[in-house]
Amino acid sequence: MRYFRIVGKLSTRSVADGVLVVLTILLLVHAGWTMKASLQALSGGEVRRAPVDPVRAAKVLAVGNSIPGIDLSGAPQADATMTLFFRRDCQYCKASLPFYRELSQLRDKSSGRVRLILAGPDEPGALRDFLVENHIEPDRIQSMSLDTAGVDGTPTLALLDRSGTVRGLWVGQLQPGGREEVLAAIRQSTTGTN
Repeated sequence: MRYFRIVGKLSTRSVADGVLVVLTILLLVHAGWTMKASLQALSGGEVRRAPVDPVRAAKVLAVGNSIPGIDLSGAPQADATMTLFFRRDCQYCKASLPFYRELSQLRDKSSGRVRLILAGPDEPGALRDFLVENHIEPDRIQSMSLDTAGVDGTPTLALLDRSGTVRGLWVGQLQPGGREEVLAAIRQSTTGTN
């Protein structure tokens, strides 16, 4: 009997507001369940979350480190090694092709003092064909996962010294000032004024 008295005192407006709140909550819960079901269907039945890998966090490419997994053997010892992490399907890599052509020409003119290594997840034969089409000639193409090298994205250009230590690191499509910075760092490496 008391319940009916309380309900009787409620206005039509407050009942409508309460119903609206309840419907909104139900809609949000339903949307969450639907999203979870969609994720499960896409991932083969379970929701997968990327694990936090402490080893990966410790091997992020940085100046002063070497590049995990990069093979520097077999090429003549150079004063500067430009290691370019590249993917054929990367729009920023494609937009940077004129600069990479300039780096390839610098390598050609350096009499072995500068070398160019291209690394990334693409199959080496397909990447070599792509580079030939674009007039870029590296000393080596190395197929490797970006995670192995500690690289988060492409393009990434690392300048290595004779010992394989990263002395300069540039990520993304470089603007004119960034390109000049790379060229200046290479010149400094090859003149011995480190």
